[in-house]
Amino acid sequence: MKLEKKIDNLLNSLNHNQKIEFGIFCVKRVLDLYKKVDETEDLSIVDPSIAKGKAFERLSNIFSFITKKTNLNNLKIKEIISLCEPLILDIEEIFDNTTENEVSMLVAQGVDYLLRYLLQNDDKYIFYCSSNNIEILNQLKSDEYFQEHEDDEKLYDYLEPIFEKELIVQIKGLEYIKKEDLNSLDKLINQNKFQ
Repeated sequence: MKLEKKIDNLLNSLNHNQKIEFGIFCVKRVLDLYKKVDETEDLSIVDPSIAKGKAFERLSNIFSFITKKTNLNNLKIKEIISLCEPLILDIEEIFDNTTENEVSMLVAQGVDYLLRYLLQNDDKYIFYCSSNNIEILNQLKSDEYFQEHEDDEKLYDYLEPIFEKELIVQIKGLEYIKKEDLNSLDKLINQNKFQ
């Protein structure tokens, strides 16, 4: 796809801090989707330190460490990753494989990708942030499609323009980050949060 290649090229042109900014851009737009996990699941079964109904709060706090852009040493980042890992729902073994749980797992995974980028400075984790948002959209919009349609013959036709729109939003975000136009970036985030 042409748009994905443009995202790759733009991401490759960013410096380290700009790549972090792009990861934050991706996660900020989806973070609120994680709130649903507290309505349906009890994460204390995987980590007793996560009180029922407090998983979103923990994920938000972890994300705020990243957005404050304080210089975190590797030991601290590893500690934060270990706090984040139980928030990534295990829908294979422990939790029901519902759309809500799949989306929650992906949102927490996005935060984890960002942390791993900070730890390892490996660009693949920033590329994962981009594709993770596409996969979240895939889960949300496929579920929406199947609520109205019986067959999946036209699912791709339904999803393709949605994915294209997301890639265009990501390209705009990358262009604002490259220009260091953070006001426009914030507006773009607020106008394009996932519902």
